[in-house]
Amino acid sequence: NRGRNPMAAMVQGPLKVYVTSNGRTEGKTLRPDALFNEHDGATWVEVDRSKRGSDREAGLRALALAVGSDLIDGQRLRRVVVFCKSDRIQGRALAVLRALAREQSGKVLVSGRRQFKETSDGVFEVTAAQEVKLSDGRVMEKPVVAGHLLVQALPTWLPKVRVDAQNRHRMD
Repeated sequence: NRGRNPMAAMVQGPLKVYVTSNGRTEGKTLRPDALFNEHDGATWVEVDRSKRGSDREAGLRALALAVGSDLIDGQRLRRVVVFCKSDRIQGRALAVLRALAREQSGKVLVSGRRQFKETSDGVFEVTAAQEVKLSDGRVMEKPVVAGHLLVQALPTWLPKVRVDAQNRHRMD
């Protein structure tokens, strides 16, 4: 919200999506747990420490479908990384994305639509259609890699570093 008109409404997150949940479609602003600005676009990080409810699962689907689109600041969303605290949470996130991949695979790739291919366990390649103008004036839609989705375990096995009252670091 830096540099915005003080009288304007505050921007609540960098991505506006449409989420369908319980038969209703509504606009929703999503906020990442972390957002990395990289040379080729943005990497969106979600940390799933608890089970996603149906609203959050719908949000994950909408986020996956937004890979390759622009964020509010104009940066292109290239990667979404979902870190999961447990195997069960990771399995559920993968189930949501695999179901989305199956659903989208039967559809023709046109402008605004995404297709997903699981290239390795927990890594999805996102393909979108890009318009290419031909020399005779016609327009062709060419499939291009729009980005990637990654689902992986949180590194909970790493040691925890605590700062005690004497401002010393101790490892448990």
